[in-house]
Amino acid sequence: MRTKFTLSELERLSTHLFAWHWLPSSGITGHSGGILLGVKDATFEVGGMDRGEFFVSMEIYERALNF
Repeated sequence: MRTKFTLSELERLSTHLFAWHWLPSSGITGHSGGILLGVKDATFEVGGMDRGEFFVSMEIYERALNF
């Protein structure tokens, strides 16, 4: 039911560094949809992000395997 996040709010979700991407909730009351995607920065590198009306996506690479 959130339309935006601050960086400090997201950082409080974990003790690790994450790359975040989200799609805000929508609808008349703001209760429809909404996606929050987090990727642990120490494990994965984010190559790209995309967002549509009903999705969020990240292109990720595993740092240990470079794949």
